[in-house]
Amino acid sequence: MKVLILCTILIFSAYAQKEHHHHEVGKIISPPKGKVTPPVRVEESPRNKRCPEGFQEIGKQCVQTVHAPAEIVCPHGTEQIDGKCAKIVGKHQVCPLGFEEEDGRCVRAMKASPEVHCPPGFVLVEKNQCAKKVQGPPRHKCPGGSIARGDQCVQEVAEAAKHVCPNGFKQFDGRCVIEETFDCTPPRKPVVHTKGGKKGPTVKEEFVLQSTCKRITTEPARTICEKGSRPQGKLCIKEVEVEAIVVPGAFREVFAPVIIQCPKGTMQDEEGKECRKVEFAKPSFVCPPSTVDLGEKCAVFRPAKIVCPRGFSLENDHQCVKTVFAAPIVEFSVTFKCTGKNCAQGKEHHHH
Repeated sequence: MKVLILCTILIFSAYAQKEHHHHEVGKIISPPKGKVTPPVRVEESPRNKRCPEGFQEIGKQCVQTVHAPAEIVCPHGTEQIDGKCAKIVGKHQVCPLGFEEEDGRCVRAMKASPEVHCPPGFVLVEKNQCAKKVQGPPRHKCPGGSIARGDQCVQEVAEAAKHVCPNGFKQFDGRCVIEETFDCTPPRKPVVHTKGGKKGPTVKEEFVLQSTCKRITTEPARTICEKGSRPQGKLCIKEVEVEAIVVPGAFREVFAPVIIQCPKGTMQDEEGKECRKVEFAKPSFVCPPSTVDLGEKCAVFRPAKIVCPRGFSLENDHQCVKTVFAAPIVEFSVTFKCTGKNCAQGKEHHHH
C-alpha cells in the first residue's frame, strides 16, 4: 500500500542590518515511529520581497530614520531655562525720579531754614546768643542811727539809771548823803582876868555848856543798769533791735546759647546746620541692562551646547537623527512530496 502526502512548506527570508547569510533548518515536528522516509521537494512558490515594519524601501534597501532628543549642556554657572542657558542675576533697586537711595530706602530731602529760639526767660541779643537779666540776692541796710551787730540792726537807747546808796545813806541829787550828830561841846577855856574898871578887876569865865554838831558825809551813788544795758554816766545805754532796710539786689546779665529747632515736619541733618523735610517712596526693582526679566529674577542668556547621543547627528539645531538600514524580507513557499508508510512532516526556515 502506497501513501502519497503533499506538504507545503513556507520559507521566509530574514533581514539584518548588516549583510550576512543565516541558514536555519527546522526539526521534525511529528516524527513517526520506525524508519523515516524523507520528503521530496516538489514545488516552490514565487518569492515576495518587503521591508520590515517601520522601514521604507529606498532603491534596493530598507531605510528607517530614528529621531532622538538633543541634550542641552549649559556652561558652568548657568542653568537651563526653556531650553536655553541662563545666568541668573538679581534685580536692581531703582528710586522714583527726584528720590535718592539711602540705607535701602528711597529718600527725598527738601531743605528748610531752621528756627532760632532762646531758653525760657531769655531774649535774643545776637545771632547766636541769648541773654537775660538776673537779680542778685537782696542785702540788708541798717537805718540811720543804728549800727550792725552781726545779722541784726541795733539802736542805742538811753534810760535813766538807778542809783543805789549804801545802807544808812540817803540819795540826794545823785549822791549818797549821811548825817551824823555828835557832841561837839568845847572844853572850858581858862579864866580870863580883865583889868578892873571903876569897880576893879573882874574875872570872866565863858564856856559852852553843851554843843551838838552834825557831820554830813557824801559819796557818789552807785549806778545800776538793767540786764542787757550798760552804764554811761548817769544813764544806762540799752541796744534795741530795729528792722533793717531791705535793699534789692543788683542786676547782672546771664548769657546762653541759642536753641536751633527745625520747623514741624522737618528734621535736623547730621551736622546740625540745616533742616530737611524727608519724604519716602517705595522703590521699584528692575533688571540690569542686557538682561531678561523673569519675574522675581533676571537672566543673561548664553549659547547652549547641543549634544546628540552616540551615532546620531544634529539636524535643524535641535533634533538628533540616525539612519538605520535593513535587508528586505523575502517570502516564498515550498511544497514537499512524501511517499511511503513512514513519512515525516516538517518545515524549513531560511533567512538570508
